[in-house]
Amino acid sequence: MDESSKTQSSLRDTPRWVWAMLVVFGLLCIALIWGAIRLVGVVWGAFAELDKTIAAAIVAGTFTVIATTITVMVGRYFEEKRKQSELHREQKITMYDAFIARIFEMFANDAVETKDTDTEAGNELERIQFLREHQRQFLLWSSSGVIRAYAEWQKTLTGEPNAQTVLKMENFFLAVRRDLGHANWGIKQGDTVRFLLRHTDFFLQQIKNNPNITLSELARLENEAGLTESDDA
Repeated sequence: MDESSKTQSSLRDTPRWVWAMLVVFGLLCIALIWGAIRLVGVVWGAFAELDKTIAAAIVAGTFTVIATTITVMVGRYFEEKRKQSELHREQKITMYDAFIARIFEMFANDAVETKDTDTEAGNELERIQFLREHQRQFLLWSSSGVIRAYAEWQKTLTGEPNAQTVLKMENFFLAVRRDLGHANWGIKQGDTVRFLLRHTDFFLQQIKNNPNITLSELARLENEAGLTESDDA
């Protein structure tokens, strides 16, 4: 059976009530179009018979009502967006503050040498759990820029921490600031990590020679240079 025969057979098998509904629907569409045309004609005819002054007043009033309605609707839309943004910002501030406070704590603990392997293992497990919990929160609340900066930073955490770990962390800090509405204009490389590193200027000097210097190698060079915790960063 060819395609035309199949089509004719399918049309013959269509229930009568379907055809009836299609006819009624078609008649309704025609009636609505005809009614709309007639209404426009009646309104236009009545409008054309009006005095020009009255017609101009009606047109001006109509446009005023339309403009006022649009203005109110747009204003309410942006007001709702502003309220939503404020609520999200409060949530983000709490989330980022807890995360960055823990980062500061980690750096402070790392600055204190310990030979207790059980303590180190416990701290490492706690860090992993902490990071996993905040990854879930970042996914829900953070901007795309923060998520991307965190992903780039996380790539450097799989092996031995090096200078790129610190620099990617700084990029993450700057992305967080942008997400909270702060401008980063005027902030130079190393400015934010000064709050964490003991000898930031020494660090910046070393990464010029070796951008991938490990933090353990950096610590060794600091000791050789006679730098101590009491020295200015």
